[in-house]
Amino acid sequence: RRLQCDGDLSTLSHVFVDEVHERDVATDFLLIILKRLLEKRPKLKLVLMSATLNAKVFADYFKKFDPHVASIPGRAHPVQAFFLEDALALTRLKVDARSECAYGGFKSKQASRNGFRSEFAGLTKRDWATRLPDYPDETHASLSALDAACVNYELIVKVVESIFAEQRNGAWAKRCFSTVFDDRDGAVLVFVTGLAEITATVEGLQKSEKLRGIATIHALHSQLSTQDQQAVFKRPPRGTRKVVVSTNIAETSITIDDVVYVVDA
Repeated sequence: RRLQCDGDLSTLSHVFVDEVHERDVATDFLLIILKRLLEKRPKLKLVLMSATLNAKVFADYFKKFDPHVASIPGRAHPVQAFFLEDALALTRLKVDARSECAYGGFKSKQASRNGFRSEFAGLTKRDWATRLPDYPDETHASLSALDAACVNYELIVKVVESIFAEQRNGAWAKRCFSTVFDDRDGAVLVFVTGLAEITATVEGLQKSEKLRGIATIHALHSQLSTQDQQAVFKRPPRGTRKVVVSTNIAETSITIDDVVYVVDA
């Protein structure tokens, strides 16, 4: 919008482009415009930033302007990844042909109409048993029925309930939580795809009897007021744990520094 009003950015001395590694048409188009603008305004300072940037690609693109590459050392936190089969085994959620998220169910058809289709469609219980021999039979059965392209709100709630559980004595609970450094105060961040999904997830979490009184639940999206958005950064009351439900705005635009668990739906 600034370029539409002032094509030469004549009132600016510096331009910062953050998360530049997230390549899309809009970002690439912006870089083309800025490269041409640098030829007209050689004193304009352009700063490209990213935590996961392949700097050489961008340095080569702007090489005629003799770019300077600055690397700021940091540290990555160790992350233990778990997958759909782990969530199903942990929660013991059973999905059959009658479920909304089963292949052919309402949500599955809706996802197909929106262009989403799981790459695992058509795999049978036997196929899953061959692929994942260490998992329970009920997990194989659920995987063969469940359309992974659907947002399964019941599974999200059950996973969050498992994180809050005082007792983690089951084999899968020990497998999932034994390697996690958890001080029982760290926040839970739930990623979903849009505003409607945020609303549905928050409603599901608020209805959970197991989370009542011990979970402080926040929605985070661009339509909230600044005051409501700021609430996600505050520590929850003692004895409770914070749950933030958001889109990837919480991955690319802000930092919630007390997150211990991420549930990516």
